[in-house]
Amino acid sequence: MSKSENTSLIGGMRILVLLCVALAGCFEEQQSSRDAATGLLVESIVAFADIQANLESDPAKAGEALAKFLRAPVAVSAILDQPFDASLAMGDAARIPAPTGIPACLDTTGDETGCDGFTTKPTMECEAGDFRFTGTASRMCSPCANVTGTCDYTFDLTLSHRTSDFTIDVDAATLAPVRVDASNIRFDTTLSYTVMIGAFSTSGNARVCSCGAMTLNASRLPVSSSMVAKDVAVAGRCARIDFDAAGGSRIVPACTCADGGCL
Repeated sequence: MSKSENTSLIGGMRILVLLCVALAGCFEEQQSSRDAATGLLVESIVAFADIQANLESDPAKAGEALAKFLRAPVAVSAILDQPFDASLAMGDAARIPAPTGIPACLDTTGDETGCDGFTTKPTMECEAGDFRFTGTASRMCSPCANVTGTCDYTFDLTLSHRTSDFTIDVDAATLAPVRVDASNIRFDTTLSYTVMIGAFSTSGNARVCSCGAMTLNASRLPVSSSMVAKDVAVAGRCARIDFDAAGGSRIVPACTCADGGCL
């Protein structure tokens, strides 16, 4: 072997070692991002009930819940491993400020608190700071007055948050009512979205569903439960998130629940 060939070989081996180290770091960062995304997605789904529950009584709290809900597309993209900077996106998503003044652009429906809803005024888009949204939502508690008991929520909303370097556009809808009580949540929703962070962008059409009713602990985190996130347009591009009794999570490449549900 000539000196030049030997030098090239040594150089190539050094590059290979550095590449392996870099990839290991990427894999660790990717896993960390996916773990963080799991928590972000759960928080987003659980937060929806807080939007309507506080819409008139505590608009600031409703705004905080809306900001959390709008992070769901970023979380789904990170979980499904879209080719974009998930950690950057989640950092930006976590800093989405809560809007204020939401009720001014809404018409309320229903005669009783707990069996009510809202719809955006005809030909009017709700604006609150960097937020825009249109659509409808409803809540049906049983009985109506027991708003902290078991309530079913439905929604069909188009939402966006836009700044000069960070944009989320999402169409979110329920395939079945989101059922919430003090210690459980059941959901089956669709999210059609586009996320842009500087020069990075990603889009998708996802379905996110719980495996039966997910048990929530006192901190409203899932325990001993599972949920599935899947890309509607790409067969087999899915993830099931399993939560253990302590609230720890594990992501597995599965498109259905363990019992075959959430097809």
